[in-house]
Amino acid sequence: MDGFPATSLSNDAVKARISATEAKIRHLRAQINQLMSELQKEQRTLGKLWFMVVPIGTLPTELLLEVFSLAVGSECDDADAAETDILTTGVNRALHQALLLSHVCSAWRQIAVCSPHFWAERMVDVRMDRKNNLDVLRMLFDRSAPLSISVSLTHGSPMFRTHSPTPSSVAIAQAIAPTALRWKYLKLDKSSFETVKRIFSGPFTALEVLDIQFAVNLQSTPIQLFSECSHLRSLTIKSDSMMSSHSLDRSLRMPWAQLTSLDLMEYNPLACRSILLQCRNIISVMLTTSEWNSSAVDVPSTTLLFLETLEMRFEDGGEDIGRVEPFFTPLCLPTLHGVGLAFDDHRSTVWPGPEFSAFQTRAPHVTRITLNQCPITSPELITLLLLAPELKALTLGVCPNCIDDDFLHALTYQETSAQQLGPQLQELHWRYVGVLRSDLFEAAVRSRCWTANTAPPHFRKLKKITINEESFLAAPLPYNWMQDLIEQGLELTCLS
Repeated sequence: MDGFPATSLSNDAVKARISATEAKIRHLRAQINQLMSELQKEQRTLGKLWFMVVPIGTLPTELLLEVFSLAVGSECDDADAAETDILTTGVNRALHQALLLSHVCSAWRQIAVCSPHFWAERMVDVRMDRKNNLDVLRMLFDRSAPLSISVSLTHGSPMFRTHSPTPSSVAIAQAIAPTALRWKYLKLDKSSFETVKRIFSGPFTALEVLDIQFAVNLQSTPIQLFSECSHLRSLTIKSDSMMSSHSLDRSLRMPWAQLTSLDLMEYNPLACRSILLQCRNIISVMLTTSEWNSSAVDVPSTTLLFLETLEMRFEDGGEDIGRVEPFFTPLCLPTLHGVGLAFDDHRSTVWPGPEFSAFQTRAPHVTRITLNQCPITSPELITLLLLAPELKALTLGVCPNCIDDDFLHALTYQETSAQQLGPQLQELHWRYVGVLRSDLFEAAVRSRCWTANTAPPHFRKLKKITINEESFLAAPLPYNWMQDLIEQGLELTCLS
């Protein structure tokens, strides 16, 4: 109908024409909807047909899933992901990318949704301060079932964290609690640890790796939450319990004896040592604790048959003289290969010379030693190397009293010498070890860089050297006077 109707029409005639026009509109819309439905159907068919001939469409499902995993694990900028309020950064970014992949086409969606492994291989970072993410979390947990999964429970920005459970964290914990039986990796910050203690009763039967932090409010009643984790092998604990009256080894029950890896921050040295001695199957240990103020703390000798790597950091315990020998006196480590010791302030610490020498006889196969801010002197370092005949790498950092002329003379290979220092030594990494005489340093290095025809028996050739430029003051850098050794294969790095 073009233009306005004639004014001579009656109201009934106008209403009749309105009804007819509306009916025609409904008919046209129905036709349009039908055509759109047919169009969408044909578009889906076309997509499936193209998918059958394009290279990626011919891949087996298993291989396509591998491609998906590589794509999800790659790092790339995504402006759309940055705008969302769900899991988009760090470990969560991969999950967001997985969601995007499942919306590319129906075939990809079916493959992704029906493949639990695709969702289970990424960590799920549960933000306990974002209750509006619950639907997304439920979907992720559902799609990964029945496989075991990795979960991180955090409270976001540190400025908003609290050590007490919040209504949001309690609601989220209650919602995800039924999935705890499938958790193989669990990471908890301080606030989340308090929430888990309150809401979860365990057991975490699938748990293999646990990483937890908690504050000083240790309890006199032991926490049994993880004591029955029969599959737990790797444990990281960051404790702020320096001022607590309850030590960690008594307040937190763990299956210490079955652990193979331990990263422990416990400032009570007695509790720290007690925990270490209970780890009878441990392979790798990293400890952060404080120094003892007395050496008169005896415990029975303990053999840890499988320990291969021992790293310890001793922080200032507030005493005028700090001692560390009680850690080494009970230890017998027949399979130990790597030792790393770091000190908060070498000026207040006494190097446990006799005790560490005795310890070395009970750990005769050490191949790597790292010392940072260590109070060891040159004669003590010579003794240390004499008792480490299998040593391959020596790393020293901020040890100003450990290298002098006598040490460089001792390090120099001499065919007539009765005792050769470090016959297997292949790597030297020294930073801030004081000022060295360049001629003595060069002599020591050259005596250990021989050709195949001149190599002494049972000695290894020096392969790598890292040293800072300040060690030579105004003298030319080693690059200038060891160029021939570099051309023969010596890897030399001078740090500015």
